[in-house]
Amino acid sequence: MMSVTHFNGDHIEGSPFMVDLDDGATEARTSFAEGPGLVGGVAGEQVKFTVTARDVRQFERQAVMTNATVVPVVYERQVVSVGAGAPSAIYLEFRGEATGALSTDGSTTSWQQVEDALEALATVDDVEILPADSSSAGPQTGQEFTVVFVGPAVRGDVP
Repeated sequence: MMSVTHFNGDHIEGSPFMVDLDDGATEARTSFAEGPGLVGGVAGEQVKFTVTARDVRQFERQAVMTNATVVPVVYERQVVSVGAGAPSAIYLEFRGEATGALSTDGSTTSWQQVEDALEALATVDDVEILPADSSSAGPQTGQEFTVVFVGPAVRGDVP
């Protein structure tokens, strides 16, 4: 198995990976991996390392070379539209859990309160709220805002 992790130690999606080697039985005690890509990498730059698989006699040598480009994390974004006919309060739901009532009058509930309400859900750890109209103090009917999932608990494409 080959593990690939983010700088914070979390596995990337799909890691650890199964690596199959053929053409001879390998022995873990005599095989090794080396190279700077095993230690870390810089976002946007290639990382390289070599896996040398040897058999128990160490005569047979098989090498798997790989390189990859470390790419920056792209956080999931969800746009919330508060329709013109919305009630005086809305509830936001994520993975089966709902917030308490959030006023849609534009001033009773602040953007920070929306963020806090989402982060209080067990299914969400860290979000940022980006209002389409930065002059409003909070959600209001006829307005959109974006929820950006920036925490490690919610990764990838979120339905």
